[in-house]
Amino acid sequence: MTGSGSRLLVAIETSGRVASVAVGSEDQPEVVERFEPSRRHSVGLVAKLSEVFDRGGWLARDVGVIAVSSGPGSFTGLRVGFAAAQGLVLATGARVVVVPTAEVLAHNAPEAVQRVGVVLNSKGRAGYLGGYERRGAELMAIREPEVGSVEDLVGMSVGVVVAEKLPEGWGAMLESAGVEVLEGESAVCSAGVVYRLGRAAVERGHYSDPSALVPTYGREPEAVTLWKQRSRG
Repeated sequence: MTGSGSRLLVAIETSGRVASVAVGSEDQPEVVERFEPSRRHSVGLVAKLSEVFDRGGWLARDVGVIAVSSGPGSFTGLRVGFAAAQGLVLATGARVVVVPTAEVLAHNAPEAVQRVGVVLNSKGRAGYLGGYERRGAELMAIREPEVGSVEDLVGMSVGVVVAEKLPEGWGAMLESAGVEVLEGESAVCSAGVVYRLGRAAVERGHYSDPSALVPTYGREPEAVTLWKQRSRG
């Protein structure tokens, strides 16, 4: 339960194949819970938050900030996360901070690694990638997330790449360059990291206008791509 004068931070991560939420009022979250992918829709997310709040003895009025993972990632997942964040703002009057998903994913790399590359939202031979360098306890961007090539990734001299899914042909090239690749469970974004990065954003006063929240998709939805192809045909 929150202490006197403290406010909760609620973190939402719905950008990937596994969704999660985190809640707390201190530097570290008190609760971090993951969702089965089939429950990632908005009803499941709201139900999970309600369950977490009931167990923690928290009320809507205890919420001060909502931190949401902003993408790139799943089109449907990001829409669900942002809609939930906006709904919570209306219900609680809380403020919002957005946390880039690429930065969240970069924190999966071991702390001993100085330079980390991330690959998100891959399709075919293309990938949405970013680069980060460890400076003390923080990871600072050396390349803002954007579509790039495996040569771009190798050129950043990263020691580790964290990837939801590598584009075709990238694995062999990264291996030949001596770059370790973390995939699978090691490449699942966590609301616990969204929470910690959200807390840092609050300390810097980096709030967002909840009415202007727009996810970063990285690439257009598959349905839009297919519609364009059929229209040209």
